[in-house]
Amino acid sequence: MEPEAVERLSRELAETRRHFDVVAEETRHRLEVVVEENRGHFAAVVEDNRRHFEVVVEENRRHFEVVAEGLRADVQLVAEGVGGVHAEMQQFRREVAEEFTEVRSMIRLSYTELDRRLCALEETLLSLQARVERLEKVS
Repeated sequence: MEPEAVERLSRELAETRRHFDVVAEETRHRLEVVVEENRGHFAAVVEDNRRHFEVVVEENRRHFEVVAEGLRADVQLVAEGVGGVHAEMQQFRREVAEEFTEVRSMIRLSYTELDRRLCALEETLLSLQARVERLEKVS
């Protein structure tokens, strides 16, 4: 490549670098100005978001307390229902125990009566067998 072309390219490259440095400095300066101008706005947005977050947290806390109170009421109803079922179960157990005792007494009475009748039949049978044997001996 010719020395003049190299020098011309070097000058153009140096000029491009200077131009880039100027544009970069202007951009940096504009960015700092924008950041400084908006610093208060950003702080206000952050503060607004913080207040909104606190409101949402408080609303959620109140909602949770309402839900929790409803659950407490439901648990109380279930506990009362279980207590009622327990009382009914105890009453049922007492009734069944009484009926079982009554059935056992009736069975005992029936067994005693059947035993008495069986013994009477056995005595009658023995008596009849003895008569049959005597009659057979006589004949």
